[in-house]
Amino acid sequence: MKITFTKIIASILLVTIALPPLLIVQATQPTIVITEVGAHASSGYEWIEVFNTTDEVIDMTEWKFYEDSTNHSITAPTSPLIQPHQFAVITQVPEKFIEQHQDFTGIIFDSAWSSLKEDGEEIGLKDAQGEVVELVAYCAVTNASCERSQDLTTWTARTQDDSLGAWNSAPPENSIDEQTQDSQNQNNDTSSQQDVGNQLEDACFLVRELIISEIMIDPVDGDKEWIELFNKSDNAISLERVELHDSVGKIATLAGNIASQSYFVHTLSSSKLNNSGDMVALQCDEEIIDSITYPHHSQRPDEGQ
Repeated sequence: MKITFTKIIASILLVTIALPPLLIVQATQPTIVITEVGAHASSGYEWIEVFNTTDEVIDMTEWKFYEDSTNHSITAPTSPLIQPHQFAVITQVPEKFIEQHQDFTGIIFDSAWSSLKEDGEEIGLKDAQGEVVELVAYCAVTNASCERSQDLTTWTARTQDDSLGAWNSAPPENSIDEQTQDSQNQNNDTSSQQDVGNQLEDACFLVRELIISEIMIDPVDGDKEWIELFNKSDNAISLERVELHDSVGKIATLAGNIASQSYFVHTLSSSKLNNSGDMVALQCDEEIIDSITYPHHSQRPDEGQ
């Protein structure tokens, strides 16, 4: 009996439902998201800001902070409960965090890790059952934090300070101020040409139009696991720099091209997908392009259901 995980593609969903042996599981918005990372801070003062996206209280008892392929324990000196739409922080050393952020009024969690990478890295959260709730790659930083936009689509390196306890509003480092606006207006044509050149130099520019549309988690005997991608753009996209990862690491390197508005299925050479629940991420040069989290399957459905 096959178990698949399908993501937000209506036509695929309808076709899959028509096949009795399949179990369809819809993708859901993470309950807790990572919104800002203080990797620029000195050792012991580093922190991770998180946010409860739901209308429910979330209990983070026995949750783990995933970093450098390690599950770090999370403890709550006061309360493990994050209220609806509330910010909280996971700190390296709570006392040192409070020393520098006395105005922060959210929940403070205690964890331990060696050091967050200032050039960016993949980090995540796992719940008490060990299921991946969030997995992201934050941006490179120097003197300030890396913050995430409120729509959760963009990471930006701040030029100074942080925005702890609030949605992020700092302009990107490469944004311009009012004093240079007139100069830019006089050079619009040159700037446009440079923008096009930057896009051509960015090997992952077109790859960002790919999404994970469906995965085969538990195929019938004799079949293999597979992951399906969809190219939502009007351009053919090369898979030369594209990899597939789970919460542990790389599970496949892709090759070939995907035509515009088309699907691509990669069959895994061996069993890689964790039936107890995990995540699959699409990466280009270590940048996470898309990811999908699927839950634990305690049992298979009966034949014909």
